[in-house]
Amino acid sequence: MQNKRIIITGGAGYIGSLLIPKLVKEDYHVIIIDNFTYKNKSALTQFVNHPNTTIVAENILNISKIKRFFKGVDTVVHLAAIVGDQACDSNQKKAGKVNIDGTNIIADVSRKNNVKHFVYSSSCSIYGASQYAIDEYSPLNPLSYYAQTKIKAENNLSQLADNTFKVTSVRFATLFGLSSRMRFDLVVNLLAAKAIYEKKITIFGGHQWRPFLHVDDAASALLQIVKNPFNKKFNIYNVGTNEGNFTLNCVGDIINSLVPNATKVISKTKLDNRNYRVDFSKFIRDYSFLTKWNLEDGIQDVISVLESSNIDYKNKQYHNYNFIKSIK
Repeated sequence: MQNKRIIITGGAGYIGSLLIPKLVKEDYHVIIIDNFTYKNKSALTQFVNHPNTTIVAENILNISKIKRFFKGVDTVVHLAAIVGDQACDSNQKKAGKVNIDGTNIIADVSRKNNVKHFVYSSSCSIYGASQYAIDEYSPLNPLSYYAQTKIKAENNLSQLADNTFKVTSVRFATLFGLSSRMRFDLVVNLLAAKAIYEKKITIFGGHQWRPFLHVDDAASALLQIVKNPFNKKFNIYNVGTNEGNFTLNCVGDIINSLVPNATKVISKTKLDNRNYRVDFSKFIRDYSFLTKWNLEDGIQDVISVLESSNIDYKNKQYHNYNFIKSIK
């Protein structure tokens, strides 16, 4: 029996590089579309010339170069994007082109090729700030252009969805943890690196709530959605765990407990005004979702690698904003 064909855009990225081995293990033929913006080809080394993968080194905006790969595909997981507030703010024109127009292009070619299920990677950052626990029906309050692009793309997808082209939008919690394409511009990973190398954990404010999810668990959640699509035209899930909601101050305390020779400092400058506690009950109920990683274990995993490999965490390859800024 021929393997099911699936497309992953942004497959060499932080989530995608962990999702691909899970899909290959489940006997999918994975078509990876990625332009390797972050010079991250090494994230896919094990899949070069692999019989169950096809690597397409192209920009998602180059529809003429990629459209032929959508024939016979059942599912598309759209991860390709410029991710992060600073990265999008550094070039809003490019961010809008990739995050909004690019999503429209990939969705349109998917529909035209009879793709049955389109899975979109969104973000809980679209909730912005709220004093209440937030579920999928809560008001959106974007505090960044990045969040605005995610909302716009979601709205466009909701208009395209129908009985033959079903869309699932996945609003991920704030991710952390080790990946084949590592990032140190995410708050947990960054604070862990600073604790190890600078012996300082600087928390800006600290009262802000944020939900956290290990990137490997994020990839596992996508695998579950791909294998068992929910029978609805357009569906939204907050993806994370209710136990994963922490204040930034608490995150600092956990890191400090694991790196006791570092000093935790509370700063009132450069405050991040995002503040949201998220209810993940819908996804947990529909998919019986269980995570492998808790926050402390994921942080310890990052710390162990930092201590043993002397990574230059400041290198722009680990920071979306610094890399995007350098190639403008």
